[in-house]
Formats: sequence, structure tokens, C-alpha cells
Amino acid sequence: LGIPDGGWPLTGEDVIRGIDYLSSLAAKGTDLDLERIAVVGHSAGGHLALWAAAQERRRSPEVRIKAVVGEAPVADLYGAFEKGLGRGAVAELMGDVANGTPECFSQASPIDLLPFGIPQLVLQGTDDDAVPLELTQAYAVAARAAGDSVEFKELPDTDHMAFLHPESTAHATVRAWLGKIL
Repeated sequence: LGIPDGGWPLTGEDVIRGIDYLSSLAAKGTDLDLERIAVVGHSAGGHLALWAAAQERRRSPEVRIKAVVGEAPVADLYGAFEKGLGRGAVAELMGDVANGTPECFSQASPIDLLPFGIPQLVLQGTDDDAVPLELTQAYAVAARAAGDSVEFKELPDTDHMAFLHPESTAHATVRAWLGKIL
């Protein structure tokens, strides 16, 4: 955000290019199992991870996302926009598109792109002061209602940034789930 080519939809296109680049790395000899890719993202990155999981038609057919993890994800862009999360970061991401109607967010918001058809782990700390717990809970309910396999975990005494610490309970929960799914 804040640069001439930032914002939507270019941010999403960058994510797709990054995922597709894995096939180029594999073609150059990097040992990657393109049938067993997991995408993990935290906060705004959680939004992008969930969004990317819904983009099967736009990604290289060689790269197969097998699982996705949203750590305190901004999974409902319109809900986040209405609440002014991140001091207006959603409005900045969406730019001129963000005129305040839910339809403006439908192609960028993971909750509007359900179902994904792949397993999801969605985590939220009970002490998170950046992403409201009810937004993440509502996403998990909507994903299940759409037919997706979603494991939702509320992590007690966990704040927004705990996911980034490799020795945290949050990080251990993600590692264990990925080990089971992959």
C-alpha cells in the first residue's frame, strides 16, 4: 500500500505470480512437491493466503494448494472496512473500489469466495486487539456452511502478534496441523 502499483487488484495478482513462481523453481531443479503446497498468512497476509486458496482457476495448474492457514486473518474485507480495521487499511487496499457497498469487495474478500474445496485452519487469539474475534468466527461458520473443511481454534491468552514467534503455542498449533494435513 502507498505505492503507485499497490492496492487491489495488483496485490492479489502479485500473490498469484509468487505462487506460480514455485513451478519455475521446480523446473530449475528445486526439490518442491507442487502437489502438496500449503499457504499460510497472518492478519492482512491471512487475507491474502485465504484469497489465494480460492483462486484455483487463476493459478498455474502445476501448483496445487493442498491446505491454507489464516492466522488472525482479515477474512471479511467488508466487515473489516466497516469497522475501520488497521486505521483504514482496507479502504487503502481497495482504493476507489471501496465506495462502502459489500459488492465492491466481493472479488477480494475470502468470505465471498467460499467454498475453496481445501482444508483450512483458522486461528484467532482471544487477546487480539487488531482483528475482532467475531469476524474470524463468522468466517469459519460461513466456510463450514459453504461445505469447506475448516478447523477453527480460539487461542486463549494469545494476542495478534503471537503467531510470529516460533516458540508460541500459536506457531506450534499451525505446525502440528500442517504436519497432519500434509
